[in-house]
Amino acid sequence: MNKEILKKKRIMLLIICVIALGITPLALRGLQFGMDFRGGTMINLQLEREATTAEMSAIVEVLTRRVNAYGLRDMSVTPQEAMFIRVEVAETDPSAIETIKSIIGQQGHFETLYEGEVVLRGEGIVEVITNPQQGFGARRSNGGYEWNVPFRITTEAAREFSSAVEGECTQRIGTGNCEEVLYMYIDRPDGAVVLMTHEMYQEEREISISLSKERATPGGKLFTIEEVMEKSGAKLIVTDELTEEVLNKTQGEFVIIPEGVEQLQNIENAERIREVRHVGDYWAVDALNLENIVHLTPGVTSGRLVTQPSITGHAESLEEAQEEMNRIQILLKSGRLPIGVQVESVDNVSAVLGERFLNYSLLAGIIAIITVVSLVFIRYRKREIVLPLFITSFSEVIIILGAAALIGWQIDLPAVAGIIAVIGTGVDHLIIITDEAVGETKMKSGSMIRRVKRAFSIIVRATTTTIFAMFPLLFMGLGALQGFAITTILGSLIGVLITRPAYGTLVKELL
Repeated sequence: MNKEILKKKRIMLLIICVIALGITPLALRGLQFGMDFRGGTMINLQLEREATTAEMSAIVEVLTRRVNAYGLRDMSVTPQEAMFIRVEVAETDPSAIETIKSIIGQQGHFETLYEGEVVLRGEGIVEVITNPQQGFGARRSNGGYEWNVPFRITTEAAREFSSAVEGECTQRIGTGNCEEVLYMYIDRPDGAVVLMTHEMYQEEREISISLSKERATPGGKLFTIEEVMEKSGAKLIVTDELTEEVLNKTQGEFVIIPEGVEQLQNIENAERIREVRHVGDYWAVDALNLENIVHLTPGVTSGRLVTQPSITGHAESLEEAQEEMNRIQILLKSGRLPIGVQVESVDNVSAVLGERFLNYSLLAGIIAIITVVSLVFIRYRKREIVLPLFITSFSEVIIILGAAALIGWQIDLPAVAGIIAVIGTGVDHLIIITDEAVGETKMKSGSMIRRVKRAFSIIVRATTTTIFAMFPLLFMGLGALQGFAITTILGSLIGVLITRPAYGTLVKELL
């Protein structure tokens, strides 16, 4: 290739862009591959209602803190629409995914109730204490493990709590506690209608203060399920079928039903339905998100400010205790979501399958370039055209990948599809330029410059149409196709501003 050609402005711009925007970012930062290629799990969340821009930003921030607190740094939280969010994590272990689902699927609204009234809220928490010397941790107790998560609250919150319980102590004989108790919740379903079968009701008519059947001591404090529901602000319906009376009571209500109980599934007139899995000893406790029932102490009811309360629990094994303890401290630390969320679906991609996807995508890209170059050679029979066309298409891909590395954009399957689409449309535009240039040399009609300019006017109009066609995918929330839209727009702009003008210059000089 003539050295004078390399000195042309458009050729020099292409070389600079390939080095500065392509090779350098790829060498220094490398590509970030999406879950499609590196393996992992994609959790799709649905919000209870459409979120504003500020609310969506807050939700993404809170969910990011939660997943990071779990120890997963290789993750992303991406809004899909006003009501959908996608969480991608580099984790495929089923037990770990279940834990992550439970963490990100909760709103994280902490409340403590006394006599049905809220006396302490999560907004009053200033710090979650994770220092074992200050009480955080799990310890062996009563054939299992007792765990404890202390937290520090503001002076104002401590004063409101103290005022609410001051003097409310009926001394329990033989203990240092009062008869009165506090109920602690995370995401209490206030005003919900809870449905359970008669069989479940008989098994849970009385609930131990420890929230564990195994740890319920003879003569220990028991609460009726009706009392627990009333103190939680929920309504209980015991039924084995959806009668007209039951349907009337659930009309327009937030309804909670047991997971897997078919006779209670077909509620069509409720405002919202949530199915709750039976995980703990009491399904009703799981349904109410009740974390703790604790006795007040004379010291607390004396008016003394308590600035460091705690949530405690019990588990059979140390692993279970640590898991539950970590879940609580993550929820308290990360804060409350402004809108409730629920897990819509979970998709897994193994690392082996992801590597296979990557290899196939690279092969598809190489085949695409070789195929179009071969067809161009067959069409024109000119090597001086084929080589510039190949160099231009390859440079375009390098700049796109370098720009993706520079801005930290993840390369996933839709993005690869966009790159292949850019190669196709790019070659189409290069053929338009080539046809004009070659036609001029054969027919000698009009100047080379005028014919190439006419080709570029066609290319600019076509590129503008392509970019505007991608806007709906970019801004209307079709999240899985955002990578395709961004890559196509980026590739189209790089092509019309850098690579195709350079190719036009090459063709004019060589022919």
